[in-house]
Amino acid sequence: GLNDAVLELVEEINSKPQLGFRVIGVVNAQQRELEESKIAGAEIINPPHSFAGLVKIKKVKTIITALNHHHNPELVSKLYECIPHKISFWDMPSFIEKFTGKVPVNAIGQIWFLENLKESQKVIYEVFKRVGDILFSFIFLLISVVFIPILFLIVKLDGRGPFLFMQQRTGKRGKRFMAVKIRTMYQNAENNGPQWAQKDDPRVTRFGRILRKTRIDEIPQLVNILRGEMSFIGPRPERPEFIEKLEKKIPFYNERLLVKPGLTGWAQVNFPYGASEEDATEKLRYDLYYVKNRSFILDVSIILKTIKTVLSGGGQ
Repeated sequence: GLNDAVLELVEEINSKPQLGFRVIGVVNAQQRELEESKIAGAEIINPPHSFAGLVKIKKVKTIITALNHHHNPELVSKLYECIPHKISFWDMPSFIEKFTGKVPVNAIGQIWFLENLKESQKVIYEVFKRVGDILFSFIFLLISVVFIPILFLIVKLDGRGPFLFMQQRTGKRGKRFMAVKIRTMYQNAENNGPQWAQKDDPRVTRFGRILRKTRIDEIPQLVNILRGEMSFIGPRPERPEFIEKLEKKIPFYNERLLVKPGLTGWAQVNFPYGASEEDATEKLRYDLYYVKNRSFILDVSIILKTIKTVLSGGGQ
């Protein structure tokens, strides 16, 4: 199948050899005409008379289909002939999820959520996760009390304004709450209205940059976790103003609100801080992967990746 989503996948596979795949070609099953600039990185192959012959000649090991199997019985029949060649078959959404850790938002529909979200199977996990949130947020809050006076003094000396900064965020199922953070920006940084933080944002104070990179500015959000408004791990808690805009432009954007937002998350450790609609779409792909696959093992992986990011100063 040949479409923009397929070409995007080709580009990602070519840029990440660690995935263990090499693109041999894309079969133009729909006989689409594309500009040459759009097919860089993949040989475009016209539909062969025999897929089995193509598999043998090209030494194909994996076939990914971007077309709806139910609407293409002839294609399914031809692919069926390849079974003796021990080929791995994937539909595109499943392949992307398995090997890139994200869900292709533009290639799924409502039925995907009905088939994949097994919320009833996550009850025990959610109970233990909540117990862990309460226990560890309380412990870390006690430990942080020692450092708060020092942080207070430095923040006050670094620029005018309050020590703590409160901002409305959207939580699970759209419930709004006030997130608490240590102030890292100059006072009146949003006189012109809400705006995304940018890389090397001039509104951030000198000490604020250090706080952001080390995630120390998020210590007060332990209170939000203790109150049950957030969790240690989950999608980033977004501002209502941004959500209202993004939900109109990005399909299924609100589905990230099926779980509590977190201090860190799958999207946060896999994608840099987003500052555009395109970035929000990419982060949603990771968020939906987490919503579907969240588990103790995935949470531990996220925590380890977060620790690595903090120690390397990779935050923003």
